[in-house]
Amino acid sequence: MPLEKVPIEHMKLFLYLKKNLTTNALEDMKLAVTADKFGGFQDAELEKIKSVVEMLHELQVRGVFGVGEYGKLKDIMRFIDNVAVLEEIDHTQKLLYEKGKECRDGLGHAIKLTNK
Repeated sequence: MPLEKVPIEHMKLFLYLKKNLTTNALEDMKLAVTADKFGGFQDAELEKIKSVVEMLHELQVRGVFGVGEYGKLKDIMRFIDNVAVLEEIDHTQKLLYEKGKECRDGLGHAIKLTNK
């Protein structure tokens, strides 16, 4: 998706992840993404990933997450036990849903969000 078509909410989430996922979180994410569900990364590929931004980019390239498709990203955040990021993803999903964007879970099913 061209950058000019990416909703601002998704870009803000990406920036939040960049600022709030630590080096330790990156190492924990590397453990999770060896699973096929999360991209099936090989050790040689993971050695090349040196930053959270690089990891997020690779996850998007592999289709693990994208605009409104945060289910697998949330699963990774659960795996590394990052509650703050989970809450931010939920917030982004709610904003996108309110704008009429479809959101999906980790299995690709459309999800219904409720207003809180």
